Amino acid sequence: MDQMMTEEPDEMLAEEDPLMALSQDVLVVLILMGITALVGLIGNLIFVRALCMYRNLRVDVFVIMGGLAVADMLHLVIAVPSHMMDILRVVGIMSTPWCKCSRYLMNGTAYIASYHVVVMTVLRGILLTNRGHSSPTGRHALYCSIVVWVVGALATVPVIQVWEHDIDACLYTADADIDKEIWLTSSFSCFVPITMMLLIYATTYYIGKRYFADSYSRHEKQMSRLVSAVVLSFIICELPHHVTTLVYNSAYDHPDQDYIKNLSVINDYLLCLLLVDKALRPVLYSKLSTDLGDCFDEVINCTYCHRYYSDGPRRQKSDKSAASTAPLTTEQQADVSCEEVV
Repeated sequence: MDQMMTEEPDEMLAEEDPLMALSQDVLVVLILMGITALVGLIGNLIFVRALCMYRNLRVDVFVIMGGLAVADMLHLVIAVPSHMMDILRVVGIMSTPWCKCSRYLMNGTAYIASYHVVVMTVLRGILLTNRGHSSPTGRHALYCSIVVWVVGALATVPVIQVWEHDIDACLYTADADIDKEIWLTSSFSCFVPITMMLLIYATTYYIGKRYFADSYSRHEKQMSRLVSAVVLSFIICELPHHVTTLVYNSAYDHPDQDYIKNLSVINDYLLCLLLVDKALRPVLYSKLSTDLGDCFDEVINCTYCHRYYSDGPRRQKSDKSAASTAPLTTEQQADVSCEEVV
């Protein structure tokens, strides 16, 4: 997603100050982006690895988190290099096809990630209010994730038409309605999903408080805290950048160039905060879920290696064949950790 404007005020500032691209703020932003991309890719890869290796993790919420992790990784791979090239005014690498494809992927993955979080709030609501009825399975969640990906990919197609390469940057085309495009992007990737999440939370709170307040299991409380943390992280990290982008765009004709420059710097830092959300989610997974925490320890602390060399390959193989692969659908099964599975 690219709400960071690259318009004439920035070009004027760059002409007035040729070293602007090497300023302290720019260097800090580039470093933050690089670190965030590295942490986000590693964390989400570990989560996807765990989801692929262990069948007992393939429940509805975790499967949706898997679709979200893939969207986050694709966004980081495309968005971070693109933003860096925009900030540094890289010449000779960017082209019109690159601008169109990169903006399409950034916006598309932003939409897809946002509505995966919305689906997670729906599953949380079902988990906390559903009694006496069958719950969604991992297969249902997989179908839902595929639908979100398809709809998000199709809904982003118009973005291809409004971006082009001009001189040394990706810019909106001359006939594009910039205000409309920015409002649509911010609305459907941030404002609308947040509104939907808050409405779902309010409904879940009302029903749960009235009928099920004293009947939540430990597993249900743990999953509720995990989803709530992901939603809170989304709001804190995503909302400021979108609001600042709208303010920045409205200040296009502001006579004070220093004011526009300061807004641009603030917008860059808030863009880093937006990207941090995609690196923070795997941390939340590992800290707020016992099952996922053990899976992260396998890689980060190499607990798998310690068990392998202490128990031996033969015992390792027999333990793996005897492990349960039942989905985590009850409180007792929810206590099964990846360490026990391996």
